[in-house]
Amino acid sequence: MQSGTSNQALSVSNLKKTYSNGRIALKGVSFSVEEGDFYA
Repeated sequence: MQSGTSNQALSVSNLKKTYSNGRIALKGVSFSVEEGDFYA
């Protein structure tokens, strides 16, 4: 997800969320948001 001439406003790598009961909700999620991009 990387390009040579990007202006990243936000970059998340290897995000993981585990609930207190041990259930894994997210594992290995990575993404980036470029400057000027909008997501809904």
